[in-house]
Amino acid sequence: MLTRTAQQRGIFKKKASIATDANAQAFFDAIVAAGGTPLTTAEKTAWNACIVGLKGDASNVWARLFRLGWFGNSSLIASKIDVVNPAKVWSMATVGGVTPWVAYQGYTGDVANLAYVSSIDNIAFNGPDDGSGGGIINQTNGSANTAFAEFGSVSTEIRCTHGTGTASTTGLLNGSSGTSSYSGDADRNGYSCVSRTTAGTINFLRNSTFKTGSSSGSALTSSPMYALRRGSAYSPDRALCAFWGYGLTTTQMAALRDRLNTLAGALGCPLS
Repeated sequence: MLTRTAQQRGIFKKKASIATDANAQAFFDAIVAAGGTPLTTAEKTAWNACIVGLKGDASNVWARLFRLGWFGNSSLIASKIDVVNPAKVWSMATVGGVTPWVAYQGYTGDVANLAYVSSIDNIAFNGPDDGSGGGIINQTNGSANTAFAEFGSVSTEIRCTHGTGTASTTGLLNGSSGTSSYSGDADRNGYSCVSRTTAGTINFLRNSTFKTGSSSGSALTSSPMYALRRGSAYSPDRALCAFWGYGLTTTQMAALRDRLNTLAGALGCPLS
């Protein structure tokens, strides 16, 4: 009977470990370079698993993303650094000199003080004809306005909105935006994602429910992305995450939801 030596067992064990993904490492390094507290081993493991998983899910969901702001990291610095493009940071407005942010929970908008989150830089959407998509993870159920994830001006925009009553959502296709209305719901907690992948059709995923609408085109210019703000309207809700990128299929929208939900659980981020 053949047996392995202690040294051989160590070698096999080392080979079985999961290597750190290059994009995950770039995110970790950017946090430290910005003066932030390094993520814990458990947090790094959770992020690495999320990014590796997104690359393996449904035709590489990771490659479809331009921005992924996770506002509920363990430190404020880490919560401002973009995950997909760590060279970019998200701007968080302060209220009375204090950022309305809580570790592992995210950023809370303020209607009276016009507090919101922005990607700062203009994102140029000169992508392929398969459209664009994006969304937000909301943690609270405020009594006024709605939670917003917006790119573009109010008149010509890509918008992911959810809340009570009737709301609208928009998507992008080959430099044009389109608008579609859907019936809102009373609960604003959780995951909302809008995507347009074919001309005239927009898909909206609200947690586990898909909604579909038609659209018409209009001009769209490059713009920053906003969370918890739409033009002069602001939301008092708390945002855990906001993301934007190319158009996502319904399978990819659901895969992204599942990965971010698993990440939230691993990091200890409450979803309500």
